Amino acid sequence: MQDNINFPIPPVHEISHWHPMRVGSRDVNLFRRLKPSAMLELFQELSVVHAGSLGFGTDEVLSRGAVWVITMQRIDITRMPEEGEIIFLES
Repeated sequence: MQDNINFPIPPVHEISHWHPMRVGSRDVNLFRRLKPSAMLELFQELSVVHAGSLGFGTDEVLSRGAVWVITMQRIDITRMPEEGEIIFLES
């Protein structure tokens, strides 16, 4: 493993990333509400998109002999979205 892996860290105000996603039929339960497991998968997809937009995509990171890991999540839910609804996720 390399000892001096150096990634430039952008200022905090540039790190936030918003992404709209549509809740698909595979993402919902029998009541047509978003399943918690599907919600976590959407967050994982968002993290991949966000990391790539910052230059930390899978290929870039692996080429440096490193990996990135989600170490903390904060999820604020006021209600579970329904099938077909467009939701906005922030990373």
